[in-house]
Amino acid sequence: MGMVLTLHTIRDENIDRLHDDPPLVWRVLMPDMPELYFEAAGIGRKPGLFGRLMGKKPEPLPDAPPEIDVSDGEGEELYLDKSWGGIHYLLTGTAWEGELPLNFLVCGGQPVGDVDVGFGPAHTLKSSEVKEVSAALSAMDAADLKSRFDPEAMMAAEVYPEIWEEEGEEAFDYCAEYFNDLKRFLEKASRAGHGVMVHLA
Repeated sequence: MGMVLTLHTIRDENIDRLHDDPPLVWRVLMPDMPELYFEAAGIGRKPGLFGRLMGKKPEPLPDAPPEIDVSDGEGEELYLDKSWGGIHYLLTGTAWEGELPLNFLVCGGQPVGDVDVGFGPAHTLKSSEVKEVSAALSAMDAADLKSRFDPEAMMAAEVYPEIWEEEGEEAFDYCAEYFNDLKRFLEKASRAGHGVMVHLA
């Protein structure tokens, strides 16, 4: 399947909760699977071999994990499929780095602890950061991206998913379409005063 990237709108108050209790990230990503929260939090672990020999039993699980209270407009998602690597390069000129605010897809914001949700931790941008990113993207269009599209350089930099020379214009159109969705998504989040959580899985 490869690496796909998804963004989620989330209030600053809930972002603070995630950073206070990183396993809560699973309550955003997989709310119907409470066992993922318990596992990440180390709750209900089975004892090791020595513990079992000594008669130690698994810790009982609580009745329910903590909840994330979602307000109107919060919890919306944008799926970028595999376009994220190309978009990040077109914004930053790098495969995995770049300067704020345009590096937000890959390395901007703050990681949610060390809870691996696929390919490393999710990361969050507070509402003020989302406003900054949205403003930066609003000044850009497909022509700006096209001027930065260099299939040979992208292949040399190993920009995921490394289809740039083979697919050419179709690869650019793929990124441009998702870029327009991304602009609209962040503009709406900015107007609502929401932050964003990004995860790669």
